[in-house]
Amino acid sequence: MLQTVGNLGEAVGFYERAGFTAAFRFDESGITLLKVAETPRISRSRR
Repeated sequence: MLQTVGNLGEAVGFYERAGFTAAFRFDESGITLLKVAETPRISRSRR
């Protein structure tokens, strides 16, 4: 899937915080490939 973003650095940071990692980054062309083979887990602490 290709997604257009306004600020590549902010977008990559957002997805990295969500648990994805950048497999390839070519800033001069504004392209980043994110690894999505494994679904990141969102864990919630139980009280």
